[in-house]
Amino acid sequence: MESVANYPLFGTGAGEWARPEWMGRSIDNFWLFQAVTYGLPAAVLMMLFFLSIHLAVSFKNDLDVKLVAYRTGFLITLTAFFLTSWSVHYWDTVYVVFLFLMGSGVWMLDIKSKARLVAEGSGV
Repeated sequence: MESVANYPLFGTGAGEWARPEWMGRSIDNFWLFQAVTYGLPAAVLMMLFFLSIHLAVSFKNDLDVKLVAYRTGFLITLTAFFLTSWSVHYWDTVYVVFLFLMGSGVWMLDIKSKARLVAEGSGV
């Protein structure tokens, strides 16, 4: 937290962060790592990105039973990633999967119900 307080806007970048000499270099918290390395704005924007996707998909209406199951699985997976990110930082492949997963569920926001398609004259 000392490094976040010392470098709040741009973080430490690839530089060293403040820590006791007995402590290792690893930061085992995804959100804290973002704040230390890239600054508070980056950490806040990443959190907002995550929460906006989670909430938007959570409150999506007019989904059929199959899509509700997809949404449930997506939200459970996102929630599991969110909870584990407080005790571990995502490196390499897992980091890519986490970011890909956040973006991969956005397609559910673009789905229109059959009733809405009929009302708009598209018919299906």
